[in-house]
Amino acid sequence: MVSAASIRIHANKLAEMPYIGTRFMHRHGGMCRRLLDSIETILGDLGVRKLVIPAASEVLPMWTNAFGFKSLRESTKEIMNSMSIVIFPGIQMLEKCVEKKGDNLFEIKGILHIVLIFRVIGF
Repeated sequence: MVSAASIRIHANKLAEMPYIGTRFMHRHGGMCRRLLDSIETILGDLGVRKLVIPAASEVLPMWTNAFGFKSLRESTKEIMNSMSIVIFPGIQMLEKCVEKKGDNLFEIKGILHIVLIFRVIGF
């Protein structure tokens, strides 16, 4: 295993990603970027509009500068208030709009849990 992420999709409104990680020996090699790009493609195909993540202060610049996340908007906070979202004390929540990919053929009702594992052959 190189990278892994845990995702909870709340209907087609938003997805939360409380965990994403890359093994230490594979960090700074673009593996997290590849996994996140794949996640965004899948979410876009499913018609999910936003991806929400928790970000510790020491990695906040990475998420905002390198991956394009922004602080939560009030409208997103209002949507999240009616959902069961994982929120860690002292951690800032960030959001990113997901680009829609083609026609949305899926309608997600309730919560869908996904765990993605990114493995590169030869590692």
